Amino acid sequence: MANHPDAAELRAAENEFRAAVDRVQRTPLPVRDPADELITPTLDDMAANPGGTQTRYCVTYERVGRRGGRDGSAPPVPLTVWAVSADHLAGLIATDVRPYLLSTDIEIAVDLEAGRGTILAGFNNGGSFRVAAVTVAAGGAR
Repeated sequence: MANHPDAAELRAAENEFRAAVDRVQRTPLPVRDPADELITPTLDDMAANPGGTQTRYCVTYERVGRRGGRDGSAPPVPLTVWAVSADHLAGLIATDVRPYLLSTDIEIAVDLEAGRGTILAGFNNGGSFRVAAVTVAAGGAR
């Protein structure tokens, strides 16, 4: 015989879901400060890729979660950041899209060659984006 949740467990799950929806709906959407585009990777980020290159990327969101480009709403404004690798860029995108998503389990897949990416929120498609390299700054000697 299968274990089924009791009424208290169902109420707790419903309350948790309602709290997540409330958090997403009440969280103000990010505002871009042009000065943020000047921020380069940290020394820790660069240490992971000594002598590597920094690339300035423009990430154009097509849809993100329930409030960004879905049901007639505008997608988030483009994100322009410096990154040292696809993984570093994915981490920056994950931080940027968090206010749009109910799920706390966020994964970002970036394909720099194709210039595309996918946002995974739990087991659901959390959105998609295009990515383009704007500027490349070569690293120093190894």
